[in-house]
Amino acid sequence: MHRGGNNGFMSHSMPPAANPGKRRIPVRIASIGLGILFACGFAYLIWMRTNPPRQGESTLSNPQVARTATIAKPGDWSSLVQASPYRNVHPDVAYVSDASCAECHSDIAASYAKHPMGRSLSPVGVAEIIENFTAEGRLPLTLDGHAYQVRRDGDRQFHRETRLSPTGKEALVTEFEAVYAVGSGRTGRSYLIERDGHLFMSPMTWYADHGWDLSPGYEVNDSHFNRPVVAECLFCHANRALHVEGTANQYEPPIFAGHAIGCQRCHGPGELHVAARENGGGDEAVAAGPDFTIVNPAHLEPPLRESVCQQCHLGGLVRVETRGRQREDFRPGLPWSAVEAVFLPAASTDSTPAASDAPAGEPADRFVGHVEQMHQSGCYTGSMGKLGCISCHDPHQLPEEAAKAEYYRRRCLDCHGEADCQLPQDERRAQQADDSCIACHMPRASTRIQHAAATDHRIPRSPTAPPPRRTTVPSPTWSPLIAFDAFSLTQDPSSAPAANDPDQSRNIAIALMMAMSRHPKVADRSLLPQTIGLLRQAVEHDPSDAPARESLAFALERSRDFSPALRHLEDVLQRQPRRETTLAATASMLASAGQWSAAAERWDRARKLNPWIARYWYELARCYAQLGRWSDCAATCIEAVERFPDSFGARQLLIESQLVAGRFGDAQREYERMLELNPPKVESVQRWWDDHPLRQQSPSLGRPPR
Repeated sequence: MHRGGNNGFMSHSMPPAANPGKRRIPVRIASIGLGILFACGFAYLIWMRTNPPRQGESTLSNPQVARTATIAKPGDWSSLVQASPYRNVHPDVAYVSDASCAECHSDIAASYAKHPMGRSLSPVGVAEIIENFTAEGRLPLTLDGHAYQVRRDGDRQFHRETRLSPTGKEALVTEFEAVYAVGSGRTGRSYLIERDGHLFMSPMTWYADHGWDLSPGYEVNDSHFNRPVVAECLFCHANRALHVEGTANQYEPPIFAGHAIGCQRCHGPGELHVAARENGGGDEAVAAGPDFTIVNPAHLEPPLRESVCQQCHLGGLVRVETRGRQREDFRPGLPWSAVEAVFLPAASTDSTPAASDAPAGEPADRFVGHVEQMHQSGCYTGSMGKLGCISCHDPHQLPEEAAKAEYYRRRCLDCHGEADCQLPQDERRAQQADDSCIACHMPRASTRIQHAAATDHRIPRSPTAPPPRRTTVPSPTWSPLIAFDAFSLTQDPSSAPAANDPDQSRNIAIALMMAMSRHPKVADRSLLPQTIGLLRQAVEHDPSDAPARESLAFALERSRDFSPALRHLEDVLQRQPRRETTLAATASMLASAGQWSAAAERWDRARKLNPWIARYWYELARCYAQLGRWSDCAATCIEAVERFPDSFGARQLLIESQLVAGRFGDAQREYERMLELNPPKVESVQRWWDDHPLRQQSPSLGRPPR
């Protein structure tokens, strides 16, 4: 039994057998929710507050708090920090243990521990057992030539994937221990495995509505046990992940500083607040106004209040970290737009909500996230942006199921009168015995779109009503993308970046390159000339801007201008030699240009930086083959196959190296083993073997039966 994975996290060119086919399984139509999904992605709303303000009610008891609302321009970071009255937005203020918060706020801590956000991630050994490990939970699960099994052993959980031979027998067994459970279990739970500090996702997820199944996205691209869990995902699924800068999925011990989303993700670092209390600065010191040692989001103006939610609930089409910033730099009390620029498809402004599925690989022609939908609602526009997440949601606790309809009904009645509903009460109760407002005005939708809203946050008058029309103009006008801030009513016009702002131009250019790669129906190659021009300006403005320089390199590569593209990537590596994505991109571009020796050196560096990505091993072996270094190719393939037994590209190169060396018996045995593993496109593999010219040198190599 092997304990390893296979495919890498980047697509790559392999011999015929190496390209894995899509898993041909029925698409699940299920309401997945936001707590368990990984797709570069986003996660739970992390917002903490006890008494939400009513719509239209001022929360400003101190003019210093109001002053922070106008500080929304993503300009000089130090100016933003210095302008805030909240002392804990400063990067030097330390986080403390959430246990320190619970000493004074025990009731809130107890209720929050039951909230989905308070159970967003935990070690498997301490997570509540919600799964069914029997046939009733759909175990074992057999899909497209693989059998899956999950077993519990004391407080440990093991996930097993068995690759079946063409005759249905066990051909390869891969098993890993699931060390972290991701998701509260309310809608589902996914699992993480760990290899030498590198985190990967298990192919198996527990779904509350139907049991075990493939993890989200695996029905399209099955990465087995080798899908890297990147920092962007854990930013919202965990409290704080200790990511090793520059790497794809490596983390420093103990990997997490707190597992589930904690108090300080919404209130900011607690060092000053705890110290003030321990030194006798209690409630008396705060009686005259807000406590500026800690952020209470209820005291913030709408743009900054909503930023706390937007760090995880504003999905958009593409997201770009602003120049010189990382998501982890964000502190409650600062504008989210200062660390991340979020872009929407401009053509979707007047579209309907995501009640159905988008075409495979393409975004829905509509807004699917909670925040985007809410900003389209009549309630939001009518409040001039004062309505927010906490107008309806208590982030510290969920209402009991039996009380949910009345709870949300009361939230609606904070602004609407009983007589506002056009249906008579007896007719309403005939449809909804509990007279639920949200049953009609926020209907649930089944969706397979990851990180899509499960309820319609447009709050339509009727489920089929179109959203209110909004007049928005992309900047620049030729762009198919629009910045979320230009769409949002909460954005202070005086603080919005100008169309010729270099940072705004930089962000839109990077976003366009991301959209061209991920969503070609939204942004196509015709935009390359304008995009390249903006990226060149960005690099001239800040030569150390690695994301802008990388994007320029990718844009030039698409324009078939390889030499300057490579120069830009090498410049990034000179400054950040352990930047994994740049290292792999440089190696790939060098190989495409036929510079095999230089490509081999870069792939070797990538392999040493992250030895658990199958692609790095395969690509290194392919370079050795192109250079005629067949012994190095064979040695690399042998180790790759040991780590990743179903890396069929490495197996095929190993066979090739054995044929070149005249080791025909070894090649025959390796080929037969490969057929036993039932590789994708098996007929193509058989033709390659049958027609291989080197086989003619060994008449003893017979053709195995098909």
